[in-house]
Amino acid sequence: MRQVIGLVVAVGLIISGFAPGWPAEAASNDVLQRALRFLELYQDAGGSWSGPTPPPQRTLSPWEVTPVVVAALLWAGEPADGDTLRQGLGWVRSHAGDAATVQIDSWTVLALSLAGDRELAVRVSERLLN
Repeated sequence: MRQVIGLVVAVGLIISGFAPGWPAEAASNDVLQRALRFLELYQDAGGSWSGPTPPPQRTLSPWEVTPVVVAALLWAGEPADGDTLRQGLGWVRSHAGDAATVQIDSWTVLALSLAGDRELAVRVSERLLN
């Protein structure tokens, strides 16, 4: 439970800063750096993130969490070739399109676009449009 709350807070801190020039400023923000380190600690061995939610109990699938976390880390300026993001991006790339919902596919497209993987982002986008 504590892990999921921490995950939500960490992603929320990163995403809440969506503003022009924000990624450059985030690098010097200690709170955001701790949030990024938290995400690194709770990454699954396969590169994804998931977990239970507070009541009513429901498990968040890796498809619901991983593209959001990857997009948030990339937006915050984390290098795509760092261990955490390389593993997370690998998971997103290998599972792109597995869970067909508009929300999951949209986050997947954002994560892939921020990582510079235009070809796969376009393929997932085309599926959204069909």
